[in-house]
Amino acid sequence: MGLFNLSKPKWQHKSAEVRLAALTTESDGPSPDELVELISDDPDPRVRLAALDRLAELPLLSLLAEKLTDGDIKKTVTLKKDTLLKQKLIGAQTPDTFREDLAGLTDPEMKAEVAGYAHLPEIRMASLATINDEDLLARVAQAPCGKEATQTALAGIHREDLLQLLTTKASGKTGRRLASEKLAALDEERRRNDPDTQRQNRLLELLAIASGLSRTELWDKTDDELPALRQEWQSLDPTGNHPRKDEFETLCAAFEEQYRSICSARAVEKEKAERYQALIHGFEEICRTIEGLTGSQADDAPQKMAEAVRSWHQLATSDSTGLGPTTALTKKFAQVEQSFRDTHQKIEREKNILATMLAKIKEVSDLIARGQLEQAERTLVDLEKTQGDQNFRHIPVHDLDLRLTELRTSLSETRATALQNILNERTRICEALAHLQQDFTPTSAEQKLKDLRQTWENLGSLGPGQDEDLLTRYTSAVTQISEMIDAFQHERDWQLWANLTLKNQLIARVKDLDTHENLELVYHEIREARQAWKNIGPIPPKVSQKKWLEFDQTCNRNFERCKPYLDELEGKRAAAITRREEICQRAEELSESSEWQKTTDELKALQGEWKDLLRGRRGEEEQLFRRFRKACDAFFARRQSHLEQQDQQREGNLKDKIALCEQAEQLLTDLKADEVTAFLDLQKRWKTIGPAPRKKEAPLWTRFRSACDTFFNWLDEQRRENISLKEGLCSEVEALAKGITPDADLKEVADQAKQLQQQWKEIGPVPHDLQESLWQRFRAPCDVIFSALQQQYEVEDEERSSNQTIKESLLQQAEELVEKNLDDKETAEDLKALQQKWQETGPAPREHDGGLNRQFRAICNAFFEGRRQQFAELRTERNENLKKKEILCLRLENIVGSSIKSGGGGRGKALTLAEELKQAMEDNFILAGRRDEKNGLDEDVKKISQDWQKIGAVPREQEQHLNKRYKSAMDRYYKKKSNKKPPQTAKEASAS
Repeated sequence: MGLFNLSKPKWQHKSAEVRLAALTTESDGPSPDELVELISDDPDPRVRLAALDRLAELPLLSLLAEKLTDGDIKKTVTLKKDTLLKQKLIGAQTPDTFREDLAGLTDPEMKAEVAGYAHLPEIRMASLATINDEDLLARVAQAPCGKEATQTALAGIHREDLLQLLTTKASGKTGRRLASEKLAALDEERRRNDPDTQRQNRLLELLAIASGLSRTELWDKTDDELPALRQEWQSLDPTGNHPRKDEFETLCAAFEEQYRSICSARAVEKEKAERYQALIHGFEEICRTIEGLTGSQADDAPQKMAEAVRSWHQLATSDSTGLGPTTALTKKFAQVEQSFRDTHQKIEREKNILATMLAKIKEVSDLIARGQLEQAERTLVDLEKTQGDQNFRHIPVHDLDLRLTELRTSLSETRATALQNILNERTRICEALAHLQQDFTPTSAEQKLKDLRQTWENLGSLGPGQDEDLLTRYTSAVTQISEMIDAFQHERDWQLWANLTLKNQLIARVKDLDTHENLELVYHEIREARQAWKNIGPIPPKVSQKKWLEFDQTCNRNFERCKPYLDELEGKRAAAITRREEICQRAEELSESSEWQKTTDELKALQGEWKDLLRGRRGEEEQLFRRFRKACDAFFARRQSHLEQQDQQREGNLKDKIALCEQAEQLLTDLKADEVTAFLDLQKRWKTIGPAPRKKEAPLWTRFRSACDTFFNWLDEQRRENISLKEGLCSEVEALAKGITPDADLKEVADQAKQLQQQWKEIGPVPHDLQESLWQRFRAPCDVIFSALQQQYEVEDEERSSNQTIKESLLQQAEELVEKNLDDKETAEDLKALQQKWQETGPAPREHDGGLNRQFRAICNAFFEGRRQQFAELRTERNENLKKKEILCLRLENIVGSSIKSGGGGRGKALTLAEELKQAMEDNFILAGRRDEKNGLDEDVKKISQDWQKIGAVPREQEQHLNKRYKSAMDRYYKKKSNKKPPQTAKEASAS
């Protein structure tokens, strides 16, 4: 059984009645934060409203207004927050934080009160800026809000009924005057917008425009605007009944007639001006043409000049009206014609001179090209003299000067080049002689020397002293080479006789073959003898042909004897060729084989056999060898590709196996029993991977096997240790099962059993032969514990089912009470009794308990919040009445002349001190000029008395004080009157 918290405050009591009484009667209540918690979470609506009555902190109220979702309590919180903000804004003395407060104010009518009664003009204007409703703006204009605020409010009012009201009710003369002016302006606007009046005025304007058409200077623009003018008249007077319609049409027709006359005259003048302009343009164009021909070097320039003169005379007589060229144009024509003729004669003379000089220039170029430099020099000098004597003024001769300069430069360069070429050629000949001397070849040296000497003689001469060194060098080289040729010729004669001796010996050797019977030896000896004859070299020409015939006849005679051997040899070669073709065919068959080692061995055997076969004819054998080589290359290329691919696969397998070794070694860093699956998986993956490179396969397998053995050896040790651990868990759970008694906390026992089960799972495996027996020993006591817990749950479920039946009955009774009478006090008491029974009843099944609680709370909240709403509305109405009566008291006290007094200690007071001061200032201002008007004051007091009687009840705690205050002011007023008593209030009349 739990202990009660005796220090717990009453406003946290389980009973809603106790919490409500604590909030409404105790002075030392909860803190603001605790009030916020009550307002948000308390299930009883009355308690929530009582907590709201005590909360007066604006920040917390603003937070609640945003946080709450319950519609009714949210409205009440918002209303209180707005009321406090309104009072704060109306009484604010400094404009420090009013914008934040004004932004938090949501009620439009309260904003209107702030705009009308706030102490500071900044606050009044800022609040007024947030109001768009014209009725509220009218209320502001009637309040003592000041001249600027009144004007601003009137600016937003456009309804005539409100403006009419404000002409008499607006605060201040300025406000009433502005309302009257705005109302008059609306009347004037309405009158000014009358459609018929506007139409008549516009028709008169159109008539005035038509009367001024004939006086315009912009005839074309006016003619363009005339259709639009007529169209507008037609749209304004569609029936044509306007009395001045004919006058309008007459004015328009007169303008059109005058405009046609002006257009006709314009056309005549324009045609004449265009014709004259064209004529003058033609004369000017002819003059420009002749000016363009003057100085022209074209062959057809005289012809074009004659055509231009004919065109002038034809144009001068073409116009029938007598139009012709001006005097200035005629004079200009005569001048340009004479200028053309004079210039043309000079051009022809200069052309002839230029043609002669160009012919001479070509002659000089040809002489330079042929190498006749002296004659070219003389002709060029004559040309330069002629060019200096002439003065070309009409044809361009820049090209002539340029060509003469180029000829002079070309002649100089050609002369210098010719001399340099001679010098270079002689130098080359000397170098060739030196090379011939160094690389002396007896057979060709004599002819080369002859050619070089001829080339030297054909070269031109150089200037004195320019080639003395080269001449000395040339003479010395020629002498030395000639001596070398003479020595060679002498030695060659001796060599020829020596070669003759060798060839005689070779002839005797071939003749000795006539008696040999070994034809194979004879055949090869003949071939070697022929090759030796070629290698010996020449012999004296006198006997050269004779010796060759003797040698050749001897060789041919013995070669004829070798034909049987050659026929036999040809048969062997044919067989070798046939076998080579078979080898090629077999190699081509093997080129696509994938039996790499077997095919390699066979191809190598074929290659060895190929080498041992007899050589055949060169062309045929080479063709077969290329075929055989191609087949072998194709196979070995495929074999190499296969080996490379296999090497790549082995390298990939090497990486995969290294990765498996690393994974196995990584698992060894933190040994766990449940990693046995990982090691078995690694072993399976190892088997699926192909071989690695041969040199690395064995070390890799040793490394992987070592890691696996290490783990499984450790696992065997762990399983032996796990036996003792799991036997200890079996003992613990058996002790738990034996300790179950009727009073035991089975849930706690079950939790301990679950912890033991978790420990069982965390311990690794045991040897397979003990695994099942240990598990059965551990599981049996666990089943006993959880069966006992299940039986306990079944008993609790029966109790919860019974509680469900009770709560469903209470829910039905609450629904019947609420439907019976929502406002009956007796119903409220009965509903509270049902709430008490509900709290005393235990929980229902979990799947139903929450829904039943929500339904019961919703019914109670709906009932009590409905009553609370009525109380809140009544309280708001009484607070408004309190404010109105305080204003009447304040006005009455201002009339009497008494000082402002705060009422009742301030609690529940509707007007703040700032509002009272403001009201007093306004009343003093109004009464300032009426203090001596007794009849006027009597009417004011009478009006106050009537308004007082119309106002309803105020809050009870303020009623006595307010009535006392009102009666005191009345007594003071009528005490000043002679023998007059104040009128009785409605309450006093009923009491008497």
